[in-house]
Amino acid sequence: MRTTTALRTLAAALLTSGVLAVSATGTTATAAPPTLARGHGGGGGAFFGPWTLGVVVAPGFLDVRQLPTPFSPVVNRLLPGFQDRVQCVVLGPSFNGNPYWFWLTGVRAWAPAGSVFTYGARVPYC
Repeated sequence: MRTTTALRTLAAALLTSGVLAVSATGTTATAAPPTLARGHGGGGGAFFGPWTLGVVVAPGFLDVRQLPTPFSPVVNRLLPGFQDRVQCVVLGPSFNGNPYWFWLTGVRAWAPAGSVFTYGARVPYC
């Protein structure tokens, strides 16, 4: 499949701005507008806007859950390197020694914070 210069430029702009979401299977890609975060700050580092880019850094598939607890039903499995928007963080039951959980807006599920890298950005509390 051939791509035009305009399409390549658009894809590069979406990738660098962090609004290109790719599914775990890598078969689809959609651009989505940022959403407003709820809560009042928290965490360290810089705040990059109403949401923060997060990258899955789990050594294998990461199970994301319906509720912010390791006992909640799994709603999706993400591959290492998967990127999504982190909207906010809550304190919950500890998972691998980390009690924080991130809400991922694209997959609409909770992920343990220790498995998602946010480039040192401050993530607001939910």
